[in-house]
Amino acid sequence: MKTFNELLDLPDAKANMLKIELAEQIFNAMKARRITQTQLSKLMGCSCRQYINRVLKGNMNCTVEMLNRIAVALNAEVQITFLLKPETEEYSQRLHSATKIKKPNAKQQKEANNE
Repeated sequence: MKTFNELLDLPDAKANMLKIELAEQIFNAMKARRITQTQLSKLMGCSCRQYINRVLKGNMNCTVEMLNRIAVALNAEVQITFLLKPETEEYSQRLHSATKIKKPNAKQQKEANNE
């Protein structure tokens, strides 16, 4: 059985946490602007209240384009930041194996020489 911290390290868990964080930020911006989901969809120029509802529940993957439309409607800016973690031995090994150049087989070598 996995520990809670091990479960948090699963890619899907991180993605779900990001969706919830995004939903919370959109909700807080809506609250600060005192607008409803219906009003937000009108400001976005679409009839997408149900989409907004799913985003706010953390049940929807939000494209960058839609995220930008939401931000414009809220008179806000989107800021996305990648925070690099310190390299670990495991990461270094994964990086090395992903970038390892494979030697061409005999057929590939012959074709390359003929070009």
